[in-house]
Amino acid sequence: MAQTLLAICQQASREMGIAAPATIISNTDLYAVQLLNLLNGIGQDLAREHEWQGLTREHSFSTENYTYTGNVSGGNTNLTDLSSVASLDTTFMIDGTGVPEDTFITTVGAATVVMSREASVTATGGSYIFSKVQYSMPTGFDRIIDDTQWDKTQAWRMAGPQTGQQWQWLKASILSTSQVVHFRIIRNLFQLYAPVTTENFMRFEYVSAYWGATGASAAPTLSTLTADTDTNIFPDRLMIEALKLRFRVAQGLAKDRHSPRDIERTLPVRLLDAAKAADAGSPTLSLGRRPHSYLLDRDSIPDHGYGT
Repeated sequence: MAQTLLAICQQASREMGIAAPATIISNTDLYAVQLLNLLNGIGQDLAREHEWQGLTREHSFSTENYTYTGNVSGGNTNLTDLSSVASLDTTFMIDGTGVPEDTFITTVGAATVVMSREASVTATGGSYIFSKVQYSMPTGFDRIIDDTQWDKTQAWRMAGPQTGQQWQWLKASILSTSQVVHFRIIRNLFQLYAPVTTENFMRFEYVSAYWGATGASAAPTLSTLTADTDTNIFPDRLMIEALKLRFRVAQGLAKDRHSPRDIERTLPVRLLDAAKAADAGSPTLSLGRRPHSYLLDRDSIPDHGYGT
C-alpha cells in the first residue's frame, strides 16, 4: 500500500503493454495527462463509496455563550448600549427581555447589534444571553456519520439530523426549553437548537474528503493528487486495476470486448468489495434481544417539564 502517484501510473502502463511515463505531473503528453485525471477521478469516487476507516475523523467543539447588558425599544431591531460585543457575530441567537424566539444577530456594530426580529417591549439595562448556534464544519469535511453526535457534557445523544419541517416546528414550539440538543446541517454549518447557554463539549464523527497524502507516512490532506510523490489511502492493486479499466473504457477498448455485466464482474469490482470488507472489520450480529442503552439519551429523558 501507499505507492506513489507515479508508481501506480507506471505499473498500470506496464501491465497494459504501454511505455511507462517517466513523470506524470507537468507532463504534457496526452497519455500522462489522461492517467492523472483518471486516477484522481478514481480516488474521489472511492472516497464517496464507503466509510473508509482511513477517512473517518472525529470533530469536537465547545458551545459558546456570552451574557451582556443592553437596551431594547419596542418595535425596533436595535439592541443598544451593550456592555460588550466581544466575539459576537451572525451565528449567535439572542435571548432576553423583549427578544422574541428565534432571533439572530444580523449586524454587529459599536456597542450595538441589529436583531433579525423587532423587540416586543422597551427595556433598559436588561441581561441578554448570546448563544452561538451555528458552527463551522472541520476542514476537509465531506459527510457526517449518522448517530455519532453527542453532547459529552450531558452524556446525551443529540437529536437529529432534523428535517426542514421538524426544524421549523422546533423553533416555533415550547421546546425552546428542551434539555436535549437538536441539530441540523444547513449551508455546511452544524446548527443547534435550542440554544445551549452553558459551555458544553460536543463531538461527532465524519468522513473526510482528504484521500491523498504528500508522502508514504504523511496524514491525508489532499482531495486531489498534485505531485508524483503523492500517495493515497486505498489499496495499490485496487488503484492499479481501476486505472487500467478506466483507461480502457475511456479509449473505447472495453465496451467492444465486454458487456456492462462483464465489466461489473471485473477484478477492480472484486478488489473493491474485498477492500471494503477488510477495511475496519465488521460487528458480530446477535439474534438475541437487543440490550438497553447504558447511557442516558433522548429515549429515557423528557424534552421539558423538569421540576413540575
